[in-house]
Amino acid sequence: MLNVKDDDLERILLANSPRLQAILADAEKRIQTTGGVKHEEMWAMIESAPQEKPKPARAKRKV
Repeated sequence: MLNVKDDDLERILLANSPRLQAILADAEKRIQTTGGVKHEEMWAMIESAPQEKPKPARAKRKV
């Protein structure tokens, strides 16, 4: 059996995922067709998006 770290395993799975490859191909096609989103426009969208408040950490149960 191979000794593979979690990060490496995730990369291998994603690199070989037909579903992810299809999503990336569609995105690349849209970028080529539309020219993509301009840098300033992207940051404006990010900054105007509602910010989620971080959830408080849960206390660990004592057993």
